[in-house]
Amino acid sequence: MAAIRRRILEIEDNPALQRNSASLHQAYAQIEAPWLDSSLVLRTDTRVSLNASKQHFLTTASSSLNRFLAAQLRRLDAFDFLPGRIDPEHVRRAGERFEVTIAGRKRPFDRIVRRHGPTSALQTDFPLIWKALEPQQNARVNMPTLMDDSRKRHWRNQTFDPPAPPRPPRPESHLVHVLDRVLYWDRIRMTCDHLTAHYSFVLRGEPHQGVNYFLSRVDRSFDRDGHTSHKIIKVFSDADIGRAIIAEDWARHTCHAAGAGVETLAQAIRESARREAVMLIFRHEHGPLHCQRGSDDRVGLDEPERAGLVEFLATYLPAALVEADPEHPVRVLVPIEYLPGERGTDPLLRGVVGALRANPRIRYEEVPEFSWPSFGDVWISIRASFGSKAPPERLEVECEAVYDRHDPKNGDRFEDLADALERTIEPYGDPQ
Repeated sequence: MAAIRRRILEIEDNPALQRNSASLHQAYAQIEAPWLDSSLVLRTDTRVSLNASKQHFLTTASSSLNRFLAAQLRRLDAFDFLPGRIDPEHVRRAGERFEVTIAGRKRPFDRIVRRHGPTSALQTDFPLIWKALEPQQNARVNMPTLMDDSRKRHWRNQTFDPPAPPRPPRPESHLVHVLDRVLYWDRIRMTCDHLTAHYSFVLRGEPHQGVNYFLSRVDRSFDRDGHTSHKIIKVFSDADIGRAIIAEDWARHTCHAAGAGVETLAQAIRESARREAVMLIFRHEHGPLHCQRGSDDRVGLDEPERAGLVEFLATYLPAALVEADPEHPVRVLVPIEYLPGERGTDPLLRGVVGALRANPRIRYEEVPEFSWPSFGDVWISIRASFGSKAPPERLEVECEAVYDRHDPKNGDRFEDLADALERTIEPYGDPQ
């Protein structure tokens, strides 16, 4: 096997053989592989004929492996070779069989498989471009197969490996919980747990301030931890049924997220809140909604999509609540990230907040803007986590150094800061 491989590589690396179809054909025809001959079992009930337009059929139009196998089968007399071009008019039905005219002679066959390829659309529709590309096409015909760019590997290691088992959920940093502070988490959690009215919330902030991480905490707390009795329904702007553009799309996406068999928005709300309170989160699949498309990994809503969401919150949702008359409270959460400097001008933020404030069926609860904590906030949280024990004096200096190395303008995330501080505190023992 190694000797055959070396011989094939020699043939492929020889430009003289690659440019001469007769020499290339002869070179492959002379390769002997007795071990392959003895392992092949040929059918005795079928006779195969191979057709090619020219006498030398082991050409650069096929791969080196195809040439090698075809040459070995030819040595074993496994097929008849019939040269000559077969055009469509040369093939006709003859009862249960086919009659094919090759080089002026009619031959009967039970089955035929044509592999001449389709007519080139480029040649048919753009003949001038086809003519201009003839030099490149001719050069490719004579190119050694091993130089063909399509033979190069264009995928990374492990691309086609079996999927890795899912990673266990990342444990939440205690400090992340502390840094969330009463302003965000507790305000929404306490409202949802202890009040029975319908409520709406808008989480807002610039990128990397923690809005996306807060969403993951909502998922954990409402979905798994059992801290509340809420049912979470995530309504994605980019669901698998299409992108939400107009208000009707958001209603359709809500029905889709509510489950099979739900046909109207009122039915979605009624069925979702039949046994427990429900929280509807209107978001993008990978995180908060964004006002603008463009930079980084943000997938923003354009003007028609923003208008559709605002109309849905202002008119469709209140009407559906009246019609549904749900048995348990309905809460609405809309997370929004906007670019720096757009705090007061973000049209999505202004539209959504205005629609929710004006909704007579849902009370709008103001939640402060997410912002990067000051080191004073951080140190108060760390010091409080030690309870009655005083933290080591040098810990404040070390934590401040860690804080100074993190900046949202450099892409650092809220959880990056918390995790780094957690690692700094860890050598000093568990504050609790």
